[in-house]
Amino acid sequence: MRPLALVAAMLAALLAQAAPAGAQPAGTTVTIVTAFGAGSAADIVARLLAAEFQPATGQPVVVNNVTGAAGTIAAAQVVRARPDGTTLLFSPIGPIAIQPSFMPTRAARRPIWSPSAWSTARR
Repeated sequence: MRPLALVAAMLAALLAQAAPAGAQPAGTTVTIVTAFGAGSAADIVARLLAAEFQPATGQPVVVNNVTGAAGTIAAAQVVRARPDGTTLLFSPIGPIAIQPSFMPTRAARRPIWSPSAWSTARR
């Protein structure tokens, strides 16, 4: 299986867990927040996933680049979003597991986070 297809399948599984079928009205926008700037490798992968994701879910999918503070700002934005399954964080493990030790914020509280899928590529 190609790495992009594998990641797209994992992201589809993530959205399937995010909210029950039919819980989101048609036309609800799904936002993928990435902690890296436009044109970065993470941004390109997030946009490729969004392009695969949109036809699979029937919902518009946008990528929001939120840079700064080693990903903590992006993580905090996702924590502040409504917990309706329409805002996803595409990030390395640092802002979730390591950065809270250095910069304790509301986003650092464990009960808030519910990781649904890990993505990786094998060479």
